[in-house]
Amino acid sequence: MVKSALEPQWEARFEGTSYGFRPGRSAHDAMSRIFQSINKSEYFILDADISKCFDQINHDYLLSKIDCPSTMKAQIRQWLKAGVMDNGIFNATEAGTPQGGVISPLLANIALDGMIRLIDLNFPKKGKVQAKVIRYADDFVVISPQLEIIQQCQIVIEEWLKPIGLELKPAKTRLCHTLREIEVNGENIPPGFDFLGWNFRQYPVGKHHAGKSGGAGKSSKTLEFKTFIKPSKKAIKAHADKVKEVIKTHKTAPQYALIKRLNPVIRGWCNYHSKVVSNWSTRKGTSFDVPNKVAFLLKKQKGKCTFCGQYFTPEDIAEIDHIIPTSLGGKDEYKNLQLLHRHCHDIKTSTDGSYNSKEDGWYASIVIEDASVPSPLSLDTVKSAVGIDVGLKEFLVDSEGDAVPIQQYYRKAQSKLARAQRELSRKVKGSANYQKLAHKIACLHQFVARVRKEFHYQVAHKLCEKYDLIGLEDINIKGLAKTRLAKSILDAAWGQFSQILEAVAVKRGNWIVKVNPYGTSQRCSGCGKNVPKALSVRTHECPHCGTVLDRDHNAAINIKNLALNAVGLTVSACGSKRGYSACEAGIFICEEKKLTLYR
Repeated sequence: MVKSALEPQWEARFEGTSYGFRPGRSAHDAMSRIFQSINKSEYFILDADISKCFDQINHDYLLSKIDCPSTMKAQIRQWLKAGVMDNGIFNATEAGTPQGGVISPLLANIALDGMIRLIDLNFPKKGKVQAKVIRYADDFVVISPQLEIIQQCQIVIEEWLKPIGLELKPAKTRLCHTLREIEVNGENIPPGFDFLGWNFRQYPVGKHHAGKSGGAGKSSKTLEFKTFIKPSKKAIKAHADKVKEVIKTHKTAPQYALIKRLNPVIRGWCNYHSKVVSNWSTRKGTSFDVPNKVAFLLKKQKGKCTFCGQYFTPEDIAEIDHIIPTSLGGKDEYKNLQLLHRHCHDIKTSTDGSYNSKEDGWYASIVIEDASVPSPLSLDTVKSAVGIDVGLKEFLVDSEGDAVPIQQYYRKAQSKLARAQRELSRKVKGSANYQKLAHKIACLHQFVARVRKEFHYQVAHKLCEKYDLIGLEDINIKGLAKTRLAKSILDAAWGQFSQILEAVAVKRGNWIVKVNPYGTSQRCSGCGKNVPKALSVRTHECPHCGTVLDRDHNAAINIKNLALNAVGLTVSACGSKRGYSACEAGIFICEEKKLTLYR
């Protein structure tokens, strides 16, 4: 109540360039005021800090400044004299304000009110002040174009602080220049200064990068510097130490837990410094695996698809589209790009008159709305289910034990491609023979891609004809593609097969359930117990229940069981009455939106 009574009165009296602990003001306001004060000219700076400000304020001086009823003043005096309990020992307070108290920041501001007016009165110049003071609590800077005035300001402020019981802290008080190095008392002082965790400094630049001092006509002149505000080295080190400490205390924690703990630390630091030179801080947005272009468009569109107006969700597949198609003269630049849902992109492409050029001709996109596409089957009517385990020895093995041989289309065409590439390297670039051979190589690549895609469609249709529910591994293909098996993995194109299988299943009304593949090869499908084995061991032999199966067949059965459990159709892992649930195994259960695609 005392604060509510005093604050409006003093807010009307406080100086305009005081920003600390005041409603509606922040450190960013102080930063902005400093930038506006120094960005058009060179200045000398007094960067100062008041020593033990909250601990040394003279109580009598403070109370003499407060104009309030005697009962309220007596109450404030009692708070100031309340004392401190430290480790069970009571210490009386004869000076200072109690730190952590609700009213303490207001009392400190009242005590320090008048410093800025003092400088304005002592150093006037034709209606303008020769020095500016910007204060945030007990930290302040004095800005002036003349070193002598800065030195006089320091003396005046030191004298003014004595009746309050305060003094400047020598270790944190320094004179400097915004642009160049200066010598003070035989010591070379580097340019720039730190304030509130930021470093303010002017950097020399050429005429093509320099700004202007303002004004019109002849009064405007080109500057030879630019003013930059960056996180200070001390702030960067403190942040790095904090991140290091979090990582150190979470050595045995799961990756998700570590990221969850680090996110608020990193995001909070970046938010505080986001108003400065911070083009690096939003390079990847808030997700490290989102491409720069997608992150930029997502932020620009405020998370919405510009075609349908709906928000993007983590499950949606987003695609970048040219507003004016490149085939109609549109350019590949940001102002001609938009982010759309995949199905919105298909509809837009079919109606915007665009067409694509491929190696064997031109293609136009047409989308047909088919009302005969069935709704997904009810789970009560699911009669057949299968789990499939993809691999490099066989393209896939299902839970029935059937295998689909891997085709290796790219490896089969590799010798032809290598021979054609060698011939191409001997041709003159740009010549007719060079272009003819390059076209031949492109057609060969296109043939490989089309044959592989046709194979994927055939396998997908056979699976969807035979089974109502298909369990599929949710594999991190991007990570696997960075291993020594990258060529074989990309040749198999599991990601493309997964997308095709989902598309075919939607058209047939089938269910596709993606499950976490972790442990499916090691866990016995007969009894549910772990049977560790190396990757080179291709036969699963369980010492607990005697089950002997091909390694991939065993994994496919586990995938099937996890898929059924994920949708609520609990089955037994060993044929007994005990249900083997995905929750018991610690497996991630997909959300319903992921289970029922386009439902």
